[in-house]
Amino acid sequence: PGDLRSASNCATKALELASSNPHLAGIAHFAIATVQLTRRRLDEALSAAQASFELVKSSAAEEWDEAIHLCFIEILLAQGNEQQADSLLSRAFERISKAVTLIKDPASTAGFTERNVEVRRLLSLSEQRLGRSL
Repeated sequence: PGDLRSASNCATKALELASSNPHLAGIAHFAIATVQLTRRRLDEALSAAQASFELVKSSAAEEWDEAIHLCFIEILLAQGNEQQADSLLSRAFERISKAVTLIKDPASTAGFTERNVEVRRLLSLSEQRLGRSL
């Protein structure tokens, strides 16, 4: 599935270029985490996911939030760390639930929960692993 070495090099270069902007650095760490997860280099993926999570959490921006949560959760599950994954999944579910209550338009709610791939996957995992649904 693609050239993972090139993807890794691009993600690393993005991190170098984004070093002065914590939010962009967080997204670059997310790219690294995603590539390393795909390569099954789980320790490297976890380190990048943790950095991404912390950097993006400290910024006011919400873009990439669900994708970063999902990547982090998938890495933890791949490592067999189900308790930490479920804890993070529970927090992600709460964030999604809160966002849904703030959306007043049913079509926009459906767009958020059904067409956003990461949200849909987080909701599916929440139902499977935690028995929670919207």
